[in-house]
Amino acid sequence: MNIAKNLERSAFYFPNRPVLSEYLSETSYAQLNDRANRVATALIRMGIKPGDHIGLCALNSVDWIAFYFGVIKAGAVAVTLSSMLKRDELSLLINHCRPKILYTSDEKLDDLAGFRGAEWLDKVISSQGDMDFEQLLDMGSSSFRAIDRDRSDTAAILYTGGTTGTPKGVMLTHENINTAIQNVVFHERSGEEDRALLFLPLNHIFGQMHIMNATILSAGCLEMIPTFDMERVLDLMARGRLPTSDFQLRVGFQDETRFGRISDRRRCWAPMHERPIVGSQVIRESYMHEPPSVPTAPSSPPW
Repeated sequence: MNIAKNLERSAFYFPNRPVLSEYLSETSYAQLNDRANRVATALIRMGIKPGDHIGLCALNSVDWIAFYFGVIKAGAVAVTLSSMLKRDELSLLINHCRPKILYTSDEKLDDLAGFRGAEWLDKVISSQGDMDFEQLLDMGSSSFRAIDRDRSDTAAILYTGGTTGTPKGVMLTHENINTAIQNVVFHERSGEEDRALLFLPLNHIFGQMHIMNATILSAGCLEMIPTFDMERVLDLMARGRLPTSDFQLRVGFQDETRFGRISDRRRCWAPMHERPIVGSQVIRESYMHEPPSVPTAPSSPPW
């Protein structure tokens, strides 16, 4: 088992469909899988072995997603860290997980300066680090299949927010993640025609599992924006990049004039029980007016 096989499967059946849409550019499943393969084979050539910790500390991007799946394809463990962490906070977590390679942005290099000579950190991947991302891709090969791992092997480590104490690394296995995202796809009835709005940071459990991994499992498209921006969302809806039923009253629309660019205003004001989304995952519009059936309790015990 390897959760990166979900990407490989979607790329096999839907190679030309978009997996990620950002601004005016789109990345296809074939392109993302190719980049993830190059990351995986480059990491292996650099001596990375299954079970090794590889860190990611950067803002959401197509490169972040390609690096994440490349790490997991190689059998390593993706340790996803918030790019909003300060130096002391980052120091605590990096000393704890001790990644062999760290993918980050130039803005974080000063915060990471104290680790550059650590014996357990081989390389920092950044344009001003030891190697930039494009150099990493050039080292790799586009032909590769994810390494099989045991279902109980750790695939990713996410750190808790630390609101009640020291942040703790949560070890998620391949089986953990696969079970969770299959439930999301099944209950939300997601498919290759669906789009999911992605604005949560990918180090966050909801963004990484419920949105990114579940959407890739169903071969849908991630519509990525840096942060939640109401005007940007309305613009995406007006241009047909998100269905008009995506947000509705959940986000507190009060001003009717803000719907002037959207043709089907009625569906934006659908009743609560008819909302076709959970979180920011978009559900196929054909199911919009089909409230889930609730099984009735048996009249007598089954025995």
